[in-house]
Amino acid sequence: MNKWNIFEVSSGGKAGVFRVPEAKPEEWDTLPLSEEISISWNYEGTMPDKSTQAEMDRFEEALSEVLFGESSKLALVMTVGGLREWCVYAKDYGVFMQQLNALLDGHPRYPISIVHSHDPEWRYWHSFADRLNQQSS
Repeated sequence: MNKWNIFEVSSGGKAGVFRVPEAKPEEWDTLPLSEEISISWNYEGTMPDKSTQAEMDRFEEALSEVLFGESSKLALVMTVGGLREWCVYAKDYGVFMQQLNALLDGHPRYPISIVHSHDPEWRYWHSFADRLNQQSS
């Protein structure tokens, strides 16, 4: 398992927490994981309250098989200003969505939205991870 860094960031009166791998694992390039999937959950307030946090934890646990699967990897989690976002890279968006839906079968409907883009260079991930990991050096 890869080592993850947790960053607490504040800027302009806004606070956020970012969870990101210390470095992009080399195996992620060999898979290749070129489909970026952002799963977003909006909530009230700056940070989620205990009840919302517990729901988010259940959601993430339910998806652990696909977040850390053979053909998809959780690459970044950010919680900032009323938004939690899980950034996942996958080989195939359609397969990822089938797995996600199967894993959530029987769960309550979570207040999420999902956005997908083709990102073979991992630009979205680098836009956060590079800056955050530089701060820790």
